Formats: sequence, structure tokens, C-alpha cells
Amino acid sequence: MKSTYEKKMDEQPVSLDMIVTEIFTPPISLLSAINEGNLNEFEDILNSGNIDVNQTNKNGATGLHLAAATGQTEMARLLLMCGANVSISDWQGDTPLIHASRHASTDILGMLIKAGACISVQNHEGDTALHVAAAWGELEVTKILIENGALLHIPNHLGQLPIHIAIHRRHTNVALFLLNSGSEFDIHDCEGNAPIHLAVREGLLSVVNALCSMGCNIDAANNQGLCPIHIAARLGHIDVVRCLCLMGCNTEIKNSDGIKAEITALKYGFNDISDLLNKIKSNYVRDVYIRQLIPTGQPLPRFNIQVFGHSAVGKSTLLDTMRTGYFSGFFKRTKTNHFNTKYAPLLGTLSQPNSPTRTHIELDSTSRQNSLNFDTYNHHSTHGIDVQQAWISGVGYVTLWDFSGQDTYFCFYHHMITTSASHAVIVLVFSLNDSPTIQYKQCSFWLSFLQARIPPTEPIGSCGKTNNMPKIILVATHADVVRAPKLTNGDFNSPQAQDLTKRLRAEFSSHFDIHPTPIVVDAHIPNSYGVKLLKSTLSELKTSMWQGLPNKQGSSSQASSIFGRKGYNLLLETPLQETGQGLRSMNGFTEAIVSWLPMLRKSAESIPVMTWEAFIAEARNQVNPLASNDHFSILFSHLEQMGEVIIVGDLIILSPSWLCGQVLGQILSIDFITHARITGCYTVEDFQVAFPEADSMAMLEVLEALQLCIQCDNDGELEYEFPCYNLVERIEGLWECSDCRYKDGAYGGVRLKTPENTTHLIHCIFPRLQVELRKTVLCYYDWQSDLYQWMGGSKLCFGAIESIITFETEPDSGDECIEIKVRGPAGSGKNCFLFMEELLGIIDMVLLDIVPGLLMEKHTLSAYDLRTHASPVYCYAPDVLMKASLESKGFETMVTNPLANTSETILELISFGMEEEVQKLVCNAYEINVDMLSTLCMQQVCAMLDPPDPHGRDWCLLAVQLGLTNKLSVIENTSHSRTASTLHQLACQVDNSIGFLINKLKGLGREDVAKFLMKYAPLYKVNGEEIQVQAQQLADNSRNL
Repeated sequence: MKSTYEKKMDEQPVSLDMIVTEIFTPPISLLSAINEGNLNEFEDILNSGNIDVNQTNKNGATGLHLAAATGQTEMARLLLMCGANVSISDWQGDTPLIHASRHASTDILGMLIKAGACISVQNHEGDTALHVAAAWGELEVTKILIENGALLHIPNHLGQLPIHIAIHRRHTNVALFLLNSGSEFDIHDCEGNAPIHLAVREGLLSVVNALCSMGCNIDAANNQGLCPIHIAARLGHIDVVRCLCLMGCNTEIKNSDGIKAEITALKYGFNDISDLLNKIKSNYVRDVYIRQLIPTGQPLPRFNIQVFGHSAVGKSTLLDTMRTGYFSGFFKRTKTNHFNTKYAPLLGTLSQPNSPTRTHIELDSTSRQNSLNFDTYNHHSTHGIDVQQAWISGVGYVTLWDFSGQDTYFCFYHHMITTSASHAVIVLVFSLNDSPTIQYKQCSFWLSFLQARIPPTEPIGSCGKTNNMPKIILVATHADVVRAPKLTNGDFNSPQAQDLTKRLRAEFSSHFDIHPTPIVVDAHIPNSYGVKLLKSTLSELKTSMWQGLPNKQGSSSQASSIFGRKGYNLLLETPLQETGQGLRSMNGFTEAIVSWLPMLRKSAESIPVMTWEAFIAEARNQVNPLASNDHFSILFSHLEQMGEVIIVGDLIILSPSWLCGQVLGQILSIDFITHARITGCYTVEDFQVAFPEADSMAMLEVLEALQLCIQCDNDGELEYEFPCYNLVERIEGLWECSDCRYKDGAYGGVRLKTPENTTHLIHCIFPRLQVELRKTVLCYYDWQSDLYQWMGGSKLCFGAIESIITFETEPDSGDECIEIKVRGPAGSGKNCFLFMEELLGIIDMVLLDIVPGLLMEKHTLSAYDLRTHASPVYCYAPDVLMKASLESKGFETMVTNPLANTSETILELISFGMEEEVQKLVCNAYEINVDMLSTLCMQQVCAMLDPPDPHGRDWCLLAVQLGLTNKLSVIENTSHSRTASTLHQLACQVDNSIGFLINKLKGLGREDVAKFLMKYAPLYKVNGEEIQVQAQQLADNSRNL
């Protein structure tokens, strides 16, 4: 038998190096296996016996050092089991624990600590593991070390504590954690720098804020003779200077050269800092500024009342009556009674001969009662929103917002409604002169309208209720017209209004805090019992709103979080927004700003609008130079709660009445729209002619911020496109079946519908969507894209892929939807799918901006009907597709199209003919975690499962069905929704999918909840990483179509 060497020599000549390498290759060593991450070799070496697990390499590192540095958790575990020494240091004095801290190997760190490693041992530079973690910004490692007893105050050879190093390396989160863990903050390093010096030098405002709040010495000098104020002035950190001044630093102190900070700032060109320090030279003046920023504990002096309802129900009359005093009310009542003897009050009249009839006409009251389509037009109705500040007896100072019932104004209401839950009491007005059916439909519409625009906040409370539930008062007018009977106390008695209130409270219990008693009034009589009851109810709700009551989900504030060691913390970074404390508490700064606002409005009378930056700069210059950005955040919240300003993006509208009435009330009125350009496109000069009341460029900037228009280029000429004015009709040939490019092409489409029994909720959204489509084309696509828009429709093309997005209304039911159809040439299916997902993303972004509280059903159009250009196109309901998907655990299930008498798979419906390619991009309901459910879905599920069920089929039995029996005590003791807690626990389990949840709900007998989820839970989820790769290829591929 020949040896290997002899066989090699017989085959062919080889080099001596090759032979020597093959014969003398040494076996892999323990340390080499760790370095290479070769677990199998590593285990073989350990199992071979007689291995020194503490052997070191040339740097003195053991296997534990290497495993900790490379994150080899399993190898570290095996080494520890074999008795590896956790205390050996390498040539730099680093232990395995220090290596694990440096490389954020948290699992190995935990093992070493359990094995007895010394946490605070120092290396040759005097650094402990905590120093190393602070230097590398490893917050989780820092937490583990401190939780296990790491010492915070061991200095290294430079005299630095971990807090010094964290600040020096600008690791703010680690520095704040060390401070909150009790780290000393007045120890100086070898250069004489305390943490405050380092934080000021690096401009770390949050750290400076924390150090000042904890009571550090802000006037201490370092070895160079520089105090923190000198360092901040020298480096131009004006916010830090402001912070130091607020906390009482000595601005007159001199450095070692005898120079004050004011002069230092001038020397280095920071005149703004010099001016600031000059303003507060007087301790008295500075004290006044500081006292302004401290909450007084008193409630804000004014609050918002927002009034909604259809046109001609008496909203404006009611508000006029509420503003009327006792004596003027007597004469108003006399005049009103005289008027009523001659005319039937508030009856509609026929259109005036010269009124616009192009789109809207005014119907008489009988016709109006048979229509909820907003096709009535009253020339005397409110234009936009009538905003007035007033004093109401028994209520106090208020800002009244009278929202017009005309639907052309709905497109901007969300800017004023989103914060209504915490900033306003909502009054919903309906007329007893309408039929009970119309009353219910009108109130239901407005509640759905408000619900869509006020998103729920988490955590979700019992039965789906949240902390931001708006407070609603229902007011029934025309009690005198219907001759409602009176009670002995003078109040009108309307069982009809009582029944309506009960019904609405039951239907909207998860979304609104509707007052249980409807207010029935004759809106013309100021001193009537009904008006007095309304004022009393408003006063009660104002008090409860200021106090944050009712707060059934637990306390919304932590008083201790806004106090530092020296008392009230003027500088905490989000002291009040997150805690809920102080947002309703008045302070001198807000009071001073409110007094200053009239002068500011007068100086900007034509366009009372400012940017955030300009307003803050002017307020600091005129009112308080020490106010920080956090103080301004609180200020803006105060001003919004009092109705003093409107904030849109980065613009501050100083006069809400100017914007909502004089501007939007005019340019969105029927009269203006009737005479607007039919294309909706204006040059700057043209818009100046159409709206001469203000400078057109400044006005267009405001309107663009409101997303009512968008700036675009038309052959080199600047134009603004207003989709809300676009009355162009759809031209023929936009989706021709004869186009040869799509003969065997890829087709697909969806319809986004509002929930059942809701109407007129998204018609005002479509112009905003058209603005976003134009913005998308201008910002992201190149010359190959094209967008054509008409009234209620848009065609967006990208290369040879084209899409049609339209707003559709069912003529019989009035159901609304946004329909999206996409097609492309043969073989373009994957690109069509990606294009469809991008369009859906754009629409979703618009919906989140305008109607974040509205659930949308995603129906899928038949690919077969689209490909054959059938009419009508069959539409598959989302619950039908979800049911089919769950039955097969995939997308291969066939669903039937009864119109075409054919069947299609789910994958065919969504894949544009590229089933294999698209299937790689998506996952089904059995692969989607329940935590992907939207807050809106979660809220409704909680509302359905939290209440006790007669058969016990509630959250508790569901938790048992889901295998969460061992979590029942945790779920039951939650202060929030138990259903939400159940789903949160499910999300942490192995079987945590939406499909699994739906099947368990069916097994529980809760078909109602299961059907709801099948309607609104996602049918599929796109693989995010995969689609990013594919999307990058979309542009290049589409050019080759």
C-alpha cells in the first residue's frame, strides 16, 4: 500500500511547498476555532480532552476574551462549563467582561456575571467595564452592569468617571441613564472639567438641562479658569446659555483672564448671545423672566367650543343667542316673537334667480329632509368657519367655532379637528323640525365625520375607550316650531331627542363621551331654560376638561417628573407633553404672549401668518428671551387650546377668523368655485386678480401648507394647481382596450371603501390625494412619468405602466370608494404589483393625514374582468378573500366571479399574472403577527370582546383558547383593555398570527369579531426588505418595457 506522499509523486510533479503543507498542516487550535466561528471544530476540540481552556494567544487573550469579542455565545457557554477562568486579563488588562462590554455581547456579559466575574475591575488605563460601555455608547450594556452592582465613581488614570466619558463621546442616552442611576455630577477630571463643563462644550442641551435640574455647580471653573457660561458663549451654544441663565448662573463672573461671557461672545462673533446676556444683566429682570415660565396652577382662561351640524339647523342662531346678555336678550326675544308671528322660522327658500346653479342648488325644507347628499346651497349659511372670541355668562371666556355644513369646506376641517378631543367641547346641533330618520342620519354622519378625523390613542382602555375621547353635547333646536311640550321647570320635553341620544351613545360609546342629556332649545330665546342648561353643561365639561376628568385609564401625569432637586424644573425636555401635567395650567409667559398677540396681528394685518422660527425669534425679542423650545411647545399648545392661533405645518396662523372665514370661507365657497378656472390652474398673477385681498405669493404659501394646492412648472411658468377647482370632465380613450401594448398585458385593481352605513366621508379627500400625486411626480419620478387629472380622477403613468385612480359613488346606496386600476405590458406583472403598492402607500399616507380614525375596506377587482374590459367589473369583498386564504393557508384558493362565470385564485388577483415572482414578495395571514393590526382594528376588537358575554365568550375564554392560561393573572390585573392585553401576550408567543387568531375566534363562536378582522386585517403583507430591492429596480426595468 502506497502512502499518500508516494501517490502524489506518482501522479504529477508538485512543488515542495505543497507537499510540506499537506504533510505538516497542524490541527486547528481552540483559539483558531473561536476566531473562525467554527462551532463544530470547537466542540470536537473540547471533547478530545486534555485541553487548556485558559490558553492565551500572543496578546494574552484567552478563549473567553475571543468569544466575548466576537459574540460567540455558545462557545462562551461551553468554555464556562469547562471551567474557564473569568478573571484573567490580557496584556492591556482587559478581562473577558470588558471585552463583552466593548462589543455589546449582552448574552455573554450576563453569563460572565453569573460565573462570578468582577464587574468593576480596572484595566491598565484604569477603565472599568462601565467606562468602556460609556465610551462606546452601549446603553443596554450600561444598564446590565449597573443593575448588577457596577461602581459609578471609580476614576480612570485621567480622573474620568463613566459619566465624563459618556458626555465627552456625546452619548446622550448613556449619560442621562448614568445620571438617573445616581452618578456624581460635581467630580472634576484631571483637567478640572466636571460633567457640566463637558456637556456645555459638546452642546448637549438635554444633559445640561438634567445636570442643572439635579443641582450641579454651574459656576465652577475648570483648570483653564473657564466656567460653563464662558464655554457656551465661546462656542456659540445659545440654547445652552439660555438654560444656564434660567438656572441662575452668574453671568457677570469672569474667566481667568478677567473677561465676562458677554465679551467672550462678542469676540467670537456670537452677537445673539451677547445681546441675550446684556438683556438679563439685572437680576430683577432675569427673575421676572424666570417667574413667567413657572406654571401658576390656574386653568387657562379661555377654551374652545366647536359647533357642527347641517346647514339651516340653527347653529349660528344658537351661538348668537348664547352671546346675548340678559337685558339685550329681553329685546332680542321681543323682536323674535314679533317676527315669528309673520313668518315660519328657518324655512328654506327657493334659489335666488342670480344665484349659482351650476353644481349646487338650494331646495326647500321638504326636499332637504329627503336628501343627505349636501346638494343644498343656502346663500345665508356660514362661510367656512366663523371663529369668534366671546364671554358667555355662566361659562366664561370662550372661542366659538361655527363649522359650516356646506361640504365644499370639509377639505380643511381636519386641521382644526384633530386635537379637538383635548382642546374643545363639541356641540352637535340638529333640528327637531326634521324627521327622526333625518335627525339620526345627520347626527350619525357628523359623529362618523369627527371620529374619522380624531384618531384613538394608545393604550386602549376597557371596551375600546381611549384617553382622548371627545366630549359631545347634542342640542336639538326648533323646539318652538314643533311645539315641544314643556316640563314644570320650563325645559322642553322631547322623548324623540332622548331616544336619539341613547341610540347614538350606544353606537359611538367607544369613540365619544356623549352627554347623556340632550339640550332642547328654542334658539331665539337667550334666557330660556334650555339655553341656561346648555351653558351649565358647558361649564361642567370645561371644568372636567381642565382637570383631565374623567380619566378611567389611569393617571395621565406624574408630578414628580416635573420637579428637580432645586424645585420646579424649567428645562425638562418633554416635561409636560408626555406627562399631561401643565398643558392646561396657565403661566405668565402664555399670559404675556396673549397680551402681545393683538399688536403682532396688527403688524401683519394683511397676512397674519408667521413661521415657527420667526414667531419664536420675535417672541424672545419682545416677550421673554429665556424661553426654550420646550416652553414654546407648551405655549403653542396653550394658544391652540384657547383658539388664539392655528398651527399648520411650520406656519402659525395668528388670526383663525382671518384664515377660516375671510380666506377659506371665500375661496372654497360655491360662488368662488363657480367662477374659478375650470382646470384649477393659476399663475401667481392670475390668483392675485381672483383674490385681490392679499398678496398672492404669501397667500399661496399658506394654501400650499394646507395642501389645497401645489406649485408646479408649466413650460417654465410657475403655476399652482388647485384640484378642488378642477371641473374638467374625463376624456375618452384613457383606458382603451384596443391599445396593442396591453393585448396580453398585466391587470389588477382595488377599491378602498368606507365602512358600511357611512356616506360622504371621503369625497373631500380626493382633491388632497390629487395634490399628493402631483407632488409625487414632481419629487420622485423622472421625465418618463406623466400625470393627467380631472374632476374625481387621475391617470398616472410610469413608463409603459399606467394607472387610473378615481373617486366613485354608488348611485343607489351612496357608498363611496377610491378605485385604483393598474395595467402594464406582458411580463411586467412584478413591476405592476410594486407600482400598485406604491400607489396604495400614497393613498394611505393621505388617509392618515386627513382621516386617521377611519377604517377602510380593501376590495379587490377581478383581474379577468379588467383584462377583458368587462363592465361592470366584479369586486371581491375582503372577508371573502381572507376566508379563502385561511382555508388553504395560502393564496392558491379559487374564488368565484359570478358575473363572468369564472374562477380566479387569490394570487391571480394580486400578482398581475406573475404568480411565482409576486409570491416571493408577500406573506399570508398565517405569517403576519397580530401586532400588525392597526390601532383602529384593535380598538374595535376590544369594544367587542371586553364587555361580558352571556355565554362567556369574551376575552377570558379567548385567552384560554389561545393557550395563554398561564398569563390570565397578568391580563386580568391590567389597568387597560384586557382584550388588548391578551393580544399583546399573543404577539409574544410562537403561534401569534392573525390567521391563528381568526380561527380561534371562530372556534369560540365569535363570528362577529372574526368577520370584522377578515374585513379589516391585512390579507397579505409585503416583505419589506425584498420590496426595497425590487423597488430600486422598478425605474430601470420600466424603461425597457
